[in-house]
This record gives sequence, structure tokens and C-alpha cells, in this order.
Amino acid sequence: MLSLVLLVHLYCVAILLILCFLSIGAFQISKSLIWH
Repeated sequence: MLSLVLLVHLYCVAILLILCFLSIGAFQISKSLIWH
């Protein structure tokens, strides 16, 4: 049961990291599009 909780926790952390990277990438792309 503890392993299931740990797996769900790691899954949520992975999703948050992916969302952070996507938002940072989109911000960099939009900034480069605005400046060029």
C-alpha cells in the first residue's frame, strides 16, 4: 500500500515538472518571437 502512495506521489511530481518545463519553454518561445 505504501508503494502505491509513493508511486502516485512520484507521478504527480513528474507531471508538475513537465508542466513547469512546458511553461518555461513556451515563455522562451514567445519572448523570442516578440523580440524577433
